[in-house]
Amino acid sequence: MRRSTQVTVDRSREREPYLAMFRQAAADLLGLVPREDPDRVVRDIGRRAAELRSGRGWTQQEFAARLGISVRYLARLERGLQNFTVHRLVWLAGKLGVRAMDLFSPPVSRAVRTGRPPKVAAGD
Repeated sequence: MRRSTQVTVDRSREREPYLAMFRQAAADLLGLVPREDPDRVVRDIGRRAAELRSGRGWTQQEFAARLGISVRYLARLERGLQNFTVHRLVWLAGKLGVRAMDLFSPPVSRAVRTGRPPKVAAGD
């Protein structure tokens, strides 16, 4: 006698987009604010600070010297590895010539370059 085997398929992955839409619709109806990941917020602030710095044509070395901090500490701030206090956030914004709230604007890119910047040929 041959036994039939029953195969169960996990369909929970198929339901995930619908559950996310349902949660968002419920949150909208109830006026709830979606949860934010604190680590992502810190990374975004650091990335935004890096964008503002590079937009002014400053290298990390130049900006760290202006701030009176080490390049290593600045790099940790820009990569989101170092948490910001409110005082540090306001201080950094002032040195960049923007309001502290401007650092909360989403960064243009969340990609973080690692390593040294490419060398520029003489005369460029």
